Amino acid sequence: MLIPEVHLEHWLDLDSPADINYLRSDPVRNEVYEAARRSVWHPEFRRTHGWVAVMNTFAVVFALLDDMPAVGSLFTALGNLGTEWPWQYLGDPVTVITKYRDRALPAGSPA
Repeated sequence: MLIPEVHLEHWLDLDSPADINYLRSDPVRNEVYEAARRSVWHPEFRRTHGWVAVMNTFAVVFALLDDMPAVGSLFTALGNLGTEWPWQYLGDPVTVITKYRDRALPAGSPA
């Protein structure tokens, strides 16, 4: 969770459009995807204390990267679970999660 969290914190410190350009830069994208492969997308990932926050943190970064398949994979794993942080960076958490859930998961998809 530290990798996406650090990049989100840096994103917050930047003005637009430098903020999204930073997140979408190849080095940052590659680091976030590699961290996901080693954690939330790893077959041995366990749903222990804090797992919901970890998946939501990755989901926010992938949402900002406009990678709806990645967001959808996390929403599917989360089911109906969500966290206010870090979604509140994008607005009202319920509204924002609903918006991205609708974009990432086609109607009728399991969630």
